[in-house]
Amino acid sequence: MASCRLIAMVVILAPRYVLDNRHDFVQDLAAVLARDGDDPAMIRAAIRALCAITDDKEFEDRLKAVDDVISRSVDEQHSAHRSDA
Repeated sequence: MASCRLIAMVVILAPRYVLDNRHDFVQDLAAVLARDGDDPAMIRAAIRALCAITDDKEFEDRLKAVDDVISRSVDEQHSAHRSDA
């Protein structure tokens, strides 16, 4: 079911994925999805699909931004678990 939600999200967001703010857009979207517990592979697939249907030639930069956000999210979750102990 998560994949259907992500596909719908990509279709809805594609018209709003404008040239001037794509990097920030991807970072913010990945942060929300990671925070909500989406699988990192699914987040990457959704961003890759968004880049493909919007003809974003800099998709490799977008995926690196996604990886950075996911890494920070994982690190923050581990820190939170350690401080709870």
